[in-house]
Amino acid sequence: PIHFHLCRNASLAIVKGCSVINSKQRGLVLHGTHEVTATWNIFYRIAGHTIMLEDGVEMNNLIAYNAVFRAFPPKKVIDNGGRPESDHTPSGIWISNPQNSFIGNVLSGIDDNGVWTEVFPNVRGPSAFLPEAEGLNPRSLPFKEFSGNEIHSVGARGFKTYPEGYRAEKESLVTNLLVWRARTYGLFLGVTHFLTFENLTVVIDSGNGAIDFDRAVQIVIRNAAIVGKSPIQGGLLGTSSCPRAFAASIYPTRGYGGVLGGNRYESVVFDGFRSCTTHPKMMIEDLRNTNSEYMTSSTLLKWVTFPDSKPDILLSAELQSKRWGTDTVIAVQGGDIVGEHRKGYLVWNNSFLLPPRQRRCSWRSDLNGHFCKGTCYRSVSVGLRQMIGLRGITLQIV
Repeated sequence: PIHFHLCRNASLAIVKGCSVINSKQRGLVLHGTHEVTATWNIFYRIAGHTIMLEDGVEMNNLIAYNAVFRAFPPKKVIDNGGRPESDHTPSGIWISNPQNSFIGNVLSGIDDNGVWTEVFPNVRGPSAFLPEAEGLNPRSLPFKEFSGNEIHSVGARGFKTYPEGYRAEKESLVTNLLVWRARTYGLFLGVTHFLTFENLTVVIDSGNGAIDFDRAVQIVIRNAAIVGKSPIQGGLLGTSSCPRAFAASIYPTRGYGGVLGGNRYESVVFDGFRSCTTHPKMMIEDLRNTNSEYMTSSTLLKWVTFPDSKPDILLSAELQSKRWGTDTVIAVQGGDIVGEHRKGYLVWNNSFLLPPRQRRCSWRSDLNGHFCKGTCYRSVSVGLRQMIGLRGITLQIV
């Protein structure tokens, strides 16, 4: 219904207070157009991506305080230069260039994604011939502003960067994001680095998990609340059981595209998982990829808090020792997990951790810890002991 086609600079264009209902093909499309102001609009029952930046050249647009309710796949998917568009997995906001401002939008009832950042290394379509497209790599750009957006009850992922990935050349900041009841994951970050989430809230309630990393490095989750079951799930929603959900899955923790380094969780509260027995709260998962380019050094969990913790928070990973030459060791000292290279797997015993349960693990007084000979990460689980007054610990996987 609303399509700006190759308008280039449109700083005087304002789309405000409009209602778009029952659109058969998208809602608002900015195509080769910059500096549009789109605020306080309502979109309902939209086929395909609802708010869309089409070719990746679009910059300095303001998308703010819009509401998207209900988006679903179109009957016919548009073809772009021989490549079908991705509207068959519709999004409330589809971003091909992060150099725009996304502020205070509410996205709910989307069949697939709340926000999909599907950025490419070059401008596509007819916009590729615009002068401002020359040499432009949208995938490398940080968000101009992404703040105060809310995503509710979507069919798959709340905030997604997969499969094309998002590899900004410097930190890209997402602030004050709320994701509630995303059926698959709250955040799904694939092939992504240098992305920081501050003041993040993810409430699972009916999904698989809160955060999933896949080939994502240098990701920071700071000042965040990750909730398994909220009080509203057992009340208004009429569901008393906890979802089969995990708080965070890092699969695998590795470098990508020449960028190495782990991910960071700083000042994060994991709550509402007391009755979640199917999955652990935190998983550092399988390093199955055999390409050493993807191997990273560390993941940091700093001042993480588990107010309703049971002793089954799992730190789990796999390192293929035959491929890499040695097993990796986890030791815990003064609240920090640091690494050494030994022929096995070491869990240092202190007041924070419960002993490993595996048969191959035995206490070694010379190492002051449990040593699990010939055991890979994946097969060792470490429980975190519930401690009264424990407000935060630091765990580092190296």
